[in-house]
Amino acid sequence: MKIFFGKISSKFDTKQIDEGYYQAPRHSTWFNGIDVGDYAFVIGGDRIQLWKARAWSKMATNENDKLEFEILIPDTGLKIKDLIAFKFLKLTVSLIVKTTRSTGGEKKAFFELEMAPSFLEKDLLNPETYSNKDNFRNIRTFLPGQDINLDSYDVQLQFINGQLVLHPIRNCEQGIIDKYVDNTSKIGKGQPLKDKTLSILRASKNVIRPLDISIKDLYDAFMCKYKVITHETNYWVVNGYEQEKINYDLENDSYVMYFQYKVQKQGTVTQTLNTAKKIKPGDKVLLFNQNKFFAHSTFTETEVESTLETTLDDLLRNRSRNDDGEIVTFTDAPCIYEDLTVENGFNGEWGQRLSLEGWEDVNEEGKYISGITEHLGPSSIITNTIIQLKDKTFFDLVKKILSGEVENANEYKKMNTIVDLIKHKKQIILQGPPGTGKTFTAKDLSELLIFNSISSNKKEQKSRLEDSGRFSLVQFHPSFSYEDFVRGISAKSIDGDILYETENKILASFAKKALDNQDEASKEIEEFSREKQIEKLLFEFSENIAVEIAENDAFNITDSVEIINVEEDAFRYSGNWATSQRMKFNDLVFAQLNNVKTRQDLISLHGVSGLAKQHASYFIKVLNIFQEAFKTQLEKSAEAIEKPQLENYVLIIDEINRANLPSVLGELIYALEYRNEAVESIYALDGDNSLILPENLYIIGTMNTADRSVGHIDYAIKRRFAFVDVLPNEEVIKAEKAKELFRLVSNLFIKEDSGKKVNSDFLASDFDFKDVQLGHSYFIIKEGTQEEQKNELQLRLKYEIVPILNEYVKDGLLLESAKDEIEKIAYFEC
Repeated sequence: MKIFFGKISSKFDTKQIDEGYYQAPRHSTWFNGIDVGDYAFVIGGDRIQLWKARAWSKMATNENDKLEFEILIPDTGLKIKDLIAFKFLKLTVSLIVKTTRSTGGEKKAFFELEMAPSFLEKDLLNPETYSNKDNFRNIRTFLPGQDINLDSYDVQLQFINGQLVLHPIRNCEQGIIDKYVDNTSKIGKGQPLKDKTLSILRASKNVIRPLDISIKDLYDAFMCKYKVITHETNYWVVNGYEQEKINYDLENDSYVMYFQYKVQKQGTVTQTLNTAKKIKPGDKVLLFNQNKFFAHSTFTETEVESTLETTLDDLLRNRSRNDDGEIVTFTDAPCIYEDLTVENGFNGEWGQRLSLEGWEDVNEEGKYISGITEHLGPSSIITNTIIQLKDKTFFDLVKKILSGEVENANEYKKMNTIVDLIKHKKQIILQGPPGTGKTFTAKDLSELLIFNSISSNKKEQKSRLEDSGRFSLVQFHPSFSYEDFVRGISAKSIDGDILYETENKILASFAKKALDNQDEASKEIEEFSREKQIEKLLFEFSENIAVEIAENDAFNITDSVEIINVEEDAFRYSGNWATSQRMKFNDLVFAQLNNVKTRQDLISLHGVSGLAKQHASYFIKVLNIFQEAFKTQLEKSAEAIEKPQLENYVLIIDEINRANLPSVLGELIYALEYRNEAVESIYALDGDNSLILPENLYIIGTMNTADRSVGHIDYAIKRRFAFVDVLPNEEVIKAEKAKELFRLVSNLFIKEDSGKKVNSDFLASDFDFKDVQLGHSYFIIKEGTQEEQKNELQLRLKYEIVPILNEYVKDGLLLESAKDEIEKIAYFEC
């Protein structure tokens, strides 16, 4: 049997996906060999179906042929990442690339797959095949010496001699293995999406359990070239205008500029092209129209085969256009080319284009995201085709929303604001009524601080935090003491004898780990001086330059400077000077990295040789030539140095207000404010009473504001914490019945008065609704059938919501008049 996968867009013929057919000229490339009797996994309409081709016919509305299919499985439940990981499909570069990126440029809709011989037709037709987790490849990492199954379908990576090695994969083309390069050392060099994957793998030593990354993520990070961005990355928005052009841009992984000769005024065309000229390879871009965002990408240098090479300046200065049929590239504008051929998708019009690596996280309908204007310069988002963003902030937000990593833009902004607050204050308390997700939010903040990202899979988040060694969680209770939390004496039985020893407890032990990291990083940062950089650079750099010079007989840097001899650490040159001079590679590199420009700069620079200073005038001439001749090697050498980073440690104190904080914290109340200063503990450990809370230790407390024990936090402690409200949020409740119940319950606490929310008539006057209103987590139910959701909501109502409301009445938070309303709520029809 022959099996294909097909990509069908509903925007060209909306019936195709629902009715099971594909239309195109029969002998065109679009069908790509598929015929009656063949099977196809069809990607389209936000699902993957299984079809079987059954008959050819003609379209009634146009001249196209029609291949009709039988829809065998309307929804396999697979996502594209699952299809790639299906172990009975041969894992190929083509499968990864063509399922995840646009194929419109190839003019093909179907692609043949290679199945394992053991995979039978009955397996293909069985829906349970696609729900069985054992049928999909996992990605796992192993430590040196751990056993690897060399006949596994899984992607197995192992740390060997500091490198992450990829082992053979069953039912996988050799090209995948050949393409693999360990890029983990490149983290932070300019490609954040790849860095996220690389960071997860580097941090996942000895996890063994499957990692929450896709094979596509792995391919992009390890099998594609990591393009180190050496210039400062700029961020842009391009206006797609009408839907037809947006569709074309997405299908062809390009951006076609709307303003064009003979279409718009010359001044507007010139302005747009001058803006586009500023774009450099590696810059980031969003595709936009009317507050909708469709995709993001990275600009790249054009690689089209041109019929004419010129400069954009020349084109603009002459106020002329190129001839019809030309494909033009511009040497002074690396990302722009002009396609004026009839086959360019617009019959020769709209010729100016910008080259892209490929649109990512595509949303064909567009995702509405507000707030762009505050991130723009003076340009108008309405009239300008290409606009530069002030910084990466808005780009990162849109990218996260399009990828599904962030659902709510306001929540994302709020989270980053809180992270900034934590970094400034060092410790915060998330406060709010019960059920607002304070602990949930605290874990998200911890992950942001440690990994600079938040996992959508909370089980994976738990593992990620725990495995990092930089996260700890403790829950306070009324009997919690200093000896439980900071430092105390423990009794131990050794050979029948009872020994009493002082031990660091939760906080002191965790602070010690953070302090050790801080000390180690500080030492590395101190060693990361310019002199140390030189030491790291010189050997490899000098060797490479020496080889390059040695391979060129009578190598001349210029007409007046000739290399006459290459030594181990230097070269000799002659020219217009009386005698041959010796120039050390060390001096040249050192001067380059210290930005030496003049003779006086050199003479005053500590660290270059006396010979260089003695011949400073000659040296500067050679240095300037050297800088230009070997600019690329110097840049590459500088990129090879990784600056040490201080790691963040996060401690969550759940229910922080339930313990007697002055007693539990003791002298550390001072240390909270004065980080890196030693305080004296009442207990000595190895003769040392000192305790230090380092700068890289962050503390996040959670506090239930409905709890009467809030008053136990005194002003001295309150002053050292920043308090952040975490309030009920209806937006995160998905089920409509649950939203309806949430509103009913909220009416016990809130009412509208002149457009403002104020306390309801049921709430006791000495309480504020913000402190006691039931939170959204009581109303968040799992996805499932309507009946399953109804049952879960009924259980929540009966055993969680109504009991706490009645408890509120008993404790005087709600007035007696609320009883009748609570009884009505108890009989809510779920």
